[in-house]
Amino acid sequence: MMRKLYITRWHIAIEVVSYALIAASFIVAVMGLFTLPDRIPTHYDLAGNVDGYGSPANLFVMPVTMFISNLVISLIAHFMNPGLWNMPFKIHPARKIAVYRDIVSMYMWIELEIAIFNLVFVVMCYTQRMGGIMTLAIIFVIAPLITVICCSVLAARHNKQ
Repeated sequence: MMRKLYITRWHIAIEVVSYALIAASFIVAVMGLFTLPDRIPTHYDLAGNVDGYGSPANLFVMPVTMFISNLVISLIAHFMNPGLWNMPFKIHPARKIAVYRDIVSMYMWIELEIAIFNLVFVVMCYTQRMGGIMTLAIIFVIAPLITVICCSVLAARHNKQ
């Protein structure tokens, strides 16, 4: 396979760390199967009060979901023709490598943000300490939004240079 000039070693390193964090969340979920009681809190209201219970197997929902999300992002970054990526501007042919590199950076940072959120959430569920869940949810919404905005602006600037 031909090396893609817009995917750097730094991108691969971020991606590897992301998958390592998701693997860690799977390990926490497995630990939960063996160490937690048969019935654990699985859902909390906005005030942090328990409003749902389930099996420790529910700890696998987030790692599986986030693994699939990261896998889709990885497949897009590595295998999809970048010419098919939806861009808010027409890419100048002479600047496409720099622009694609910025977009891949966005993908990889979002993978890392997903993985961090996932691990923190699974650990919170495992320890059954959900204080700060709203703060975590707000950060999880804002961080990828900032990443998308910053990387899109950077890509637009590289496209104009």
